Amino acid sequence: MPNLYIIGGCNGAGKTTVSYTVLPEILECKEFVNADSIAAGLSPFNPESVALEAGRLMLQRIELLMSEGVDFALETTLSTKSYVSLVKKAANANYKTTLLYFWLSSPEFAMQRVKDRVTRGGHNIPPDVIERWYYRGISNLIKLYILFWKEFLFLTGIAFLLAAPAGWWLMNNWLQHFTLRTEVNATVFLTAMAASVGIALLTVSHKAMTAALTNPVQSIQTE
Repeated sequence: MPNLYIIGGCNGAGKTTVSYTVLPEILECKEFVNADSIAAGLSPFNPESVALEAGRLMLQRIELLMSEGVDFALETTLSTKSYVSLVKKAANANYKTTLLYFWLSSPEFAMQRVKDRVTRGGHNIPPDVIERWYYRGISNLIKLYILFWKEFLFLTGIAFLLAAPAGWWLMNNWLQHFTLRTEVNATVFLTAMAASVGIALLTVSHKAMTAALTNPVQSIQTE
């Protein structure tokens, strides 16, 4: 099964810096689609002027890699909703999608990091754009994360539906040997289903919080 790695986060979060180590050395992913790098290649001294063209080339590259069924990663601020449809399309192409999100505590912190990047020769982003994309990115992150949750809950529901008839049959046969017994009705199974979904949600929430609080590189290695 091929892999799609989405490296998300606001401007200045360190996505590109971490990706150059994590992708080839830990995840063994050699294809990294980055609109900023494409723009720098088109116009090294004024990459901002070719941002739209770089975006179009990025989408074309994604289409090509997905059609070839190879592992690839892309970088995004998640400021647009297009990645929700991309994840769905990747799933239909039998891709496993992994979302790595680099979170900064405030847009002001992001602005300062971009400012520091510019002093080292990096590309600039206007402060108002950074702030707008910061909040849009968080909003779209929630929508994208819910997409993963829906799949998880769907699989949990299927597992319960497959197990419930067998469980009902086994329990009823076992209870036949007792003079005093409690009837196993739908209420019991609905309670069990609610409990299983609750346990599943708690488990995923705990793992997500653990991953979020762990060093990013260590998180990728262990989760």
